[in-house]
Amino acid sequence: MEGKRRMIEVEMLKKDLDHQRIEELMSATFSKRRKEIVGDQPLIGDVMTRWPAMFCERQVRAEFKRIVSTDLLESFLNGLDDLVPRLLEVYEAVTKSGKKPALKAILDCVKKDNTNERRRTAALLGLPHYLSEDPSDIIRMCDAHGENLAAAMKGMQLGLLIGYEGDNQDAFPEVFDVAVVVEENIVLHNFKDVPSSFTMLLGIIYCVNLEYPRAMKYSFEFLQKVVMKIKPDEASARVHGVRNKLLSADTESWDHGAVLREIRNAFKQKIPEDVSCELLMACGNKLIAPMLRDGQQLDASLIHTILKLKALYVRPSRQLEPENSDTSCCEEEEEDVEMVRSVATRASGLFNPGRDQLDHPTMSATSSLAPASTVASSLVPDSTPQSTTTSTDYRAYLSVIDLSSDEDGDEDLYTALSASMEDQIKESSSGSVPVQEILSTLEALAQSSVFEGTEGNLNLALDSSAVREDRYFVTGRAIAVSLVHGGPSPNFLSQTLFDCIVQGPEKSRPNLGDIADSEIREKIQKVSESTTLEELTQSTEPLQDYLANAGCLKPLKSVDDRDRLVEDVLMFQVINRVRGPFERFRDGLKTLGVLEQIQNHPESFSPVMCYNPRPLTADQVDGLFHIRWSEEGSNQKREERTVVAFWRDYLQDVEEEDGSKKLGDILAFATGSDAVPPIGFSPQPSLEFLHPSGGAAKFPVANTCISCLRLPIYSTYDCFKTNMDFAIRNTQGFGMP
Repeated sequence: MEGKRRMIEVEMLKKDLDHQRIEELMSATFSKRRKEIVGDQPLIGDVMTRWPAMFCERQVRAEFKRIVSTDLLESFLNGLDDLVPRLLEVYEAVTKSGKKPALKAILDCVKKDNTNERRRTAALLGLPHYLSEDPSDIIRMCDAHGENLAAAMKGMQLGLLIGYEGDNQDAFPEVFDVAVVVEENIVLHNFKDVPSSFTMLLGIIYCVNLEYPRAMKYSFEFLQKVVMKIKPDEASARVHGVRNKLLSADTESWDHGAVLREIRNAFKQKIPEDVSCELLMACGNKLIAPMLRDGQQLDASLIHTILKLKALYVRPSRQLEPENSDTSCCEEEEEDVEMVRSVATRASGLFNPGRDQLDHPTMSATSSLAPASTVASSLVPDSTPQSTTTSTDYRAYLSVIDLSSDEDGDEDLYTALSASMEDQIKESSSGSVPVQEILSTLEALAQSSVFEGTEGNLNLALDSSAVREDRYFVTGRAIAVSLVHGGPSPNFLSQTLFDCIVQGPEKSRPNLGDIADSEIREKIQKVSESTTLEELTQSTEPLQDYLANAGCLKPLKSVDDRDRLVEDVLMFQVINRVRGPFERFRDGLKTLGVLEQIQNHPESFSPVMCYNPRPLTADQVDGLFHIRWSEEGSNQKREERTVVAFWRDYLQDVEEEDGSKKLGDILAFATGSDAVPPIGFSPQPSLEFLHPSGGAAKFPVANTCISCLRLPIYSTYDCFKTNMDFAIRNTQGFGMP
């Protein structure tokens, strides 16, 4: 291999390059090159020295195809052309409200010269501005003849340097040359348009195994997963929302009947003509049909407006009989799910795969529907009869949205909910665990300045910025919307805060554990432990200023005054001090009638709002893991199905033989935690497979930093069980046997 690598170096020194010979040598050394780049992570200068052939347009395209099996230029430009019209429309709509002036400047350039190339350029350069990202360190412009390149590239770790001639009066002037820059080095240049250079930048990122720059991570993710359709199902919530907004343009005119017809068509006549279908929404752990006002229908536009990023469910009027009972049923069912997912996404952007159970109480005491499930399972109803109920809360919400001609309110709600997901970093104090982005909205809220306290026992904190920006109201509304639309439950509120929500602050009785400030808590604890008047007086001396500010400074005549003083201090610190923020938080919970339902059914909502750890079960552990399957129809997929069956049998055996403690050991092996956190895991635990082709493996391997469990391929259950038991018993630390 090393000899062939050196031959590439020799070939690249020739004046007339033999491209076919270089191609053959690059293909032959692909595995060696990937091992070096991915494993050693060398500097870009070292890569250019050792693999000079890779830094030309021809080889970037070839290398990209070796990695992804997709033509780089064709997939990028074709995908971009499909989206350019809608992207420009969306940009235009945003600028009409006076927002994002940089977008307006870009659109003005297109109006002056409406060629296809300029439209592509506007779509690409406008994308980071639309996503509220700062492209200044990734996309730079310079005078092609008047600026020093070193100065122009200073600080550029990854991006494009666009050279122009003449005056730079427009948002993007006439291009003279575009260069791809990595680590302040020009690795590719002589591109005469921005779209082609963007394509090569993406290609270089793949070829050299680089991370997307943080300042434009959503823009690059959009280009990969939406434009090029590479791993589109793994898009983040933000990119998924933008994609749905773009794709909904052609279907917003669909009425209720058209939506149902498209779903029927997706199932290729597998739903008999005499079977009607009903659209349902998640409401707690139930599915309900919304009650609409006269003249209103649940069309694609209304569904899209209300249930962004949420699930759409279809229920047939009777049990559907499977066409056959052989093993192909599973594959056909998966195919059906994909078809419905496509239709639902095109119609309203609602399908949210992977949420098999919604662990929230019903919003209506009379509702008695089956638990929410994915589209495929909801198409085969339970054998027990179920009734569909309506919700006046939904009706009111639907009517408000439908009557409103101003979409800014809805957009503001979406922005408020998603803003807390972005750019929040959690880093371990030891540095042994890599930083992780907090993608869950509720998890981000729980860790924000709105709350204080220990994990799973949070009370409202007093934060002036949160008061000024009304984040307490937004937090309450986020929780309400999440509960109604089948999202994650809070599971982190203290019992004291929950009691305040249910019965009011006046009737709540906080305890010492509710005080987040350890210094104040220790001082109050000393007061509560006083047994004589002298001890009581001494213990309150360090608190004189605090008691005066709290309005609790009173003469102490006997030790009997102790309990009253402690009660007054607890009420001030935990409840009265944050009374204003609490009222705004409670106002937010009124969204969709959630507060009223919490107050009417506190016993049902308490397990949802407050952390109440329960013993692990085999089904619960299995449901935590997202399975990363190989390609459908491959031999590896068949082997993986066998191993997954072993995995589920193993969990059942462990539960029956050893109970929840051993299940906790398994969970700790995979994630580093022997219990499910109050707001769940982030990232979600995943299950992958170690195939023999990737090197023989005997024992399972876990990466607790990303909660990933990798299982070898076993042929018998006994072998699987023996090796799993050995790995779990003998593993310490991060789960590496």
